[in-house]
Amino acid sequence: MIHGRRATQRFLPKLHKRGRALVLDACDIVGFLGRELKVYTDDQGFTARVRAASSTQRLLFVEGNAAFTAKNRFGMPPKLPIPLDFDIGQLTQFWTGEKRD
Repeated sequence: MIHGRRATQRFLPKLHKRGRALVLDACDIVGFLGRELKVYTDDQGFTARVRAASSTQRLLFVEGNAAFTAKNRFGMPPKLPIPLDFDIGQLTQFWTGEKRD
């Protein structure tokens, strides 16, 4: 994974925007390591209170969204659990073997 920086409320690789586009285009897998975030809304009559809570389980996201950049050309599941004793070689079990473009 490439070290990211926060720009306009989105995590992106810390590169010049033109270089970032070239690197992301050349990569087959770009992952974002984080925790799953759930948003709760409590209806209190006239006002609604919105709260967020994260889980304690670390996940590797390989499908991008509005909060971060991620991608995957190997048909991997969108998010993979990553325990503290995780070996990076274990990621190969999620590859389908066929690269998609």
